[in-house]
Amino acid sequence: MKFDNLLENIEKNSKSEIHYRTSNNSIAKKSFAEFLFDVESLAQKITTLGFGAGDIIGLQAKNSYEWTVLDIATLKLGIVLQVYPEEMVVSCQNVGLKAFVTDRGEPGSFNLTFDWCSVGTAVGINIPSNVPRTKDKDVLSRVYSSGTTGIPKGIEISCRGVESLITTIHECYDITEKDTHIIFLPFSNFQQRMSVYGCLSSGVSFFISNLNTAIQDIKNFGPSFIICPPIFYEIFLLVHIAPADIGNARQLIRAGLGGNIRIMITGMAPIKRSILNRYSELELPIYEVYGTTEIGMIALNIPKANLYGSVGKPIELDSVCLGNDNEIIVKKTWPLSRKYFDAGNGMEDELTSISSGILTGDLGYLQDGYLFLTGRKKDVIITSGGYKFNPFEHEKTLLEIPHLLGCMVLNDHEEDIAALLVLPQGENDQLIGLIKEKIKTINQNSISQKRIINIYATHSRFEDNLHFMTRNMKLNRSAIRDSFLSALYEKEVRGEDSGYWKI
Repeated sequence: MKFDNLLENIEKNSKSEIHYRTSNNSIAKKSFAEFLFDVESLAQKITTLGFGAGDIIGLQAKNSYEWTVLDIATLKLGIVLQVYPEEMVVSCQNVGLKAFVTDRGEPGSFNLTFDWCSVGTAVGINIPSNVPRTKDKDVLSRVYSSGTTGIPKGIEISCRGVESLITTIHECYDITEKDTHIIFLPFSNFQQRMSVYGCLSSGVSFFISNLNTAIQDIKNFGPSFIICPPIFYEIFLLVHIAPADIGNARQLIRAGLGGNIRIMITGMAPIKRSILNRYSELELPIYEVYGTTEIGMIALNIPKANLYGSVGKPIELDSVCLGNDNEIIVKKTWPLSRKYFDAGNGMEDELTSISSGILTGDLGYLQDGYLFLTGRKKDVIITSGGYKFNPFEHEKTLLEIPHLLGCMVLNDHEEDIAALLVLPQGENDQLIGLIKEKIKTINQNSISQKRIINIYATHSRFEDNLHFMTRNMKLNRSAIRDSFLSALYEKEVRGEDSGYWKI
């Protein structure tokens, strides 16, 4: 895949289609030929207003067809989009860029419509001349990481890194113009835009959806390949298979996925082994992959080499090594990102300043050529005695318990190691018995500093609280712990029901 040939490939695959949700939530579609016409028209309007190669334009908006038209039109002109997550508070008056585009009609911004240029001039928006520009043609876009710290980091995306990654993905999974795809996570998550570029380059018809309608749109559109966070594969099972339908489960889940599925990919967060096994039993394998916004894809499972429990083999031979603390370090010919911006703390050149490779912040190990993840370095628990260990190993074991809906191992308000468990509604005496036996086994096999002291439970699934999730549908561990500790305080000090109880 080469961006220099992107418009040519769109024209060559003129009959392929883009399906999308309109502003009133109805479904529409346009051929690649119609899409290319819209891109060319918008590009001409943008040029007329005086924008050109190297200019940086801010964008903050929900997924839409217009979003993609603007994206490709600015790519054509060499303009860099600086994309802000929807949840990020930003004023179009203070971004310091040449223009700011939104879908919310904010004063001082252009509206994300096909006539946004003319609308902008009509209301007298000032287009400054003395603003930052980039002369480096390898800067494709500027985005913000989702992170779990609550402090987003700006990342410059490399054109060559994107080209290399899309080419690799399409080759590994044999993606062709006969395939269909659906995109529902926010475009501010750059992986979704890469899916768009890959589809446009290869002639793959695709659907621009959103989190609210994704389940319905997947069933009706019938994609042949999907890329979903783990929670969605759990939801598919809950939505499409009732306990009474267990004998017909494979047909039901295939129908729920639209009937055409051949490739299902997951990443972004750990997936439960039980979910992988369930889909395997249904002869619908899930391919777990691993990557970061800074580096791109690092390792992946593919049809010819899929080892459950691992995140696959490294894409580039000898590209992955481990630090003394088992942190994963990656050397890549063309990483997805170039450097940080708006990160502060001297991080602007972090990606290029590490001679031994790029530090991922993830912990893991290599076995028989496959990469296994064991947790995040920053999630390491420090006990009151100063001992450090990663909670992932305990959580992985606890999630083997049938019917347990979720868990997190953390320090509680007394700095003891605690297991916070999500139980289903109803009678749970048998489940609690299994939990206590499992924790007893964990503690017997652990040194004293790693033993679970307290057990807490709740009926509230972490995934049901948007505050507990990043826009990539990862658990925000710090937000969950803060809420848990606050709830314990309210219960102990004020006697209020917190939704948590001690087992």
